[in-house]
Amino acid sequence: MYKQIERAGRVCYKSENNATADSAQPFVERMMKSKHTAMLEHGTVYLKGEGLEKYKANKFSHYKHVDGTDYVTTNLRVLEENGWMDDLQLFCEPTAHHDLRITVHFTTQIAITREFNRHRANSMAEQSTRYCNYSKEKFSGEISINLPTWISELEDKVASTTDFVALSTKVAQGTASEYENWLFANMAAERTYMNLIAAGRKRSITSRHQHRACPHRLPLRLASFLRPSCPWHHRCSTSRCQGVGNPTHAEPRTIV
Repeated sequence: MYKQIERAGRVCYKSENNATADSAQPFVERMMKSKHTAMLEHGTVYLKGEGLEKYKANKFSHYKHVDGTDYVTTNLRVLEENGWMDDLQLFCEPTAHHDLRITVHFTTQIAITREFNRHRANSMAEQSTRYCNYSKEKFSGEISINLPTWISELEDKVASTTDFVALSTKVAQGTASEYENWLFANMAAERTYMNLIAAGRKRSITSRHQHRACPHRLPLRLASFLRPSCPWHHRCSTSRCQGVGNPTHAEPRTIV
């Protein structure tokens, strides 16, 4: 459970490489101490025992009573914020009477995460463009761009020039191809972003304004817990398979 919370939490800062064999519990305890409890929602708690009726009225928990035994599916944030941490002594592996929880890991673009985030029934841990400085070495000093479907389907994906000034002239004159227009938009966004960082803004840009210069096709890593009431196959059928959603929705990777 602690490792799951750490894994989701570190997505926000792209600090997964800092995780060690024994770093998970201290990581979670620091979150609790600072009241940063949103990430605790990714920590699934399965309880089995007696006297757990209080979870029945908790909208973030699933309660069942079978043959004199209480079965609860919830998350660590519920326990922490309600002062129920002692209930962890009833922690167990999931049984047939528990509602299973799942967390998936996306690499997708900002524009798409905005659509996912409106489903607040789910818990999100998203790479932060506020605290991640893409001029740093761990991002290879550049902004990566999520390749949209329509670009990959173009027959002509060759730019006549990659010179920024020459490309901007073609765009301004209206003679640039679809691919060249797309390429220039991303080159301009990256150059603007890096220039703001180089101008000495650093922390002020990084912490408050830097993310506003990021293109919306910047790939973000998103750990999303999907509640039992909103299973992934339903999200898939409504946002991809039926053709009513955005076709660039990412395919998920299950991480638990």
